[in-house]
Amino acid sequence: MKNNKKNLFVLMLSLALAGGLFPGTGAKAVASDSMESIAENSDAMIFEDFEEDEEFDSGFDGDDFDEEHDEDGGEDEDDGVLDGEDVNYSDDEVSEGAYLVGIEADKDMVYYETGDELDLDDITVTATYSDGAEVTIDIDECELNDDEIDMDEAGIQTLIVSYTEDDITVTAEIEIEIEEAVVLKEIKAKKTKTTYFVGEKIKLNDLKVTAYYSDGSKEELDLEDVDTNISSLKTKKAGTLKLKITYEEDDEEVSAEIKIIVKAKTKAAAKTLAAPAKVSASSSGKKVTVKFGKVSGAAGYAVTYSTSSNFKSSKVVYVAGKNKTQAALKNLSAGTYYIKVSAYTKNGKNKVLGKASAAKKVKVTVKTKKKNKK
Repeated sequence: MKNNKKNLFVLMLSLALAGGLFPGTGAKAVASDSMESIAENSDAMIFEDFEEDEEFDSGFDGDDFDEEHDEDGGEDEDDGVLDGEDVNYSDDEVSEGAYLVGIEADKDMVYYETGDELDLDDITVTATYSDGAEVTIDIDECELNDDEIDMDEAGIQTLIVSYTEDDITVTAEIEIEIEEAVVLKEIKAKKTKTTYFVGEKIKLNDLKVTAYYSDGSKEELDLEDVDTNISSLKTKKAGTLKLKITYEEDDEEVSAEIKIIVKAKTKAAAKTLAAPAKVSASSSGKKVTVKFGKVSGAAGYAVTYSTSSNFKSSKVVYVAGKNKTQAALKNLSAGTYYIKVSAYTKNGKNKVLGKASAAKKVKVTVKTKKKNKK
């Protein structure tokens, strides 16, 4: 009798637990109702038949059951069918007998410019098998047509990735887009001042440099970004120099030149002075006194004299000072003299003569002493 009651309790408890497997029935509710029914119908005698030291293990922990059930509010339904999301395949375990179905290839960098190097280290290959397993394949185990990709040709090209396993070969394609690279073509330089005098310093404050690119764009460059040979240009003498400007970008170096002309310094042209007026000449013995009027702007006067009317073998006496109005010609020999006067100005140490006056003629007579007769 004791065993029958014990078996009845286990059966009823099992039915109560089984209630959670059927839709629309909460596990907690079924267990509670079943326990109540057992208590009412068996007059609780089933528990009295056990010895105090006898243990009974139903395999069911009511506290754990209630706690877990209370977390979802007792509203879960279970139709007894395993959901697809509960099925987890390992990404590196393939079932026995499964075979290769296909591969998927991904690449981080697919946009390039002409002249770039194609990078193959960023390719990820994933193989898919008939059992749904997915396995990452080392790129070194694949074959690629990278030698057919022309990185100097703009356009879209196809990189093919092939993988073979158990005589099954599958492929994947990656589109590589190559754009025409924008490269530096040339620079042009302009300078406002290109003519200098000897000794004058060449400056770059008026230099303008423009870079031109393969796509037709242009950009004015900062002078700090260009190199010049200005330190080697010397203006010590007249001549032609070449100012060279160099610019480098992305290992591309271009240059331009500007011709610099160096001229010798020119002396300021002296103002042509007018001829002195009121010129006169008078002799006294071996001396001739020449008088003349003042000329505005004169620094002094030049008195030119000769015994020839065309002033061959002439001599000049200079009178410094703008206020001097006469000059003396001394120790002259007897004869006829022709005299003209010019005002002069100075250019540095040089005297620049103005216009000459009309020539004046004067006769010099030298008296000789008579010898005494004895």
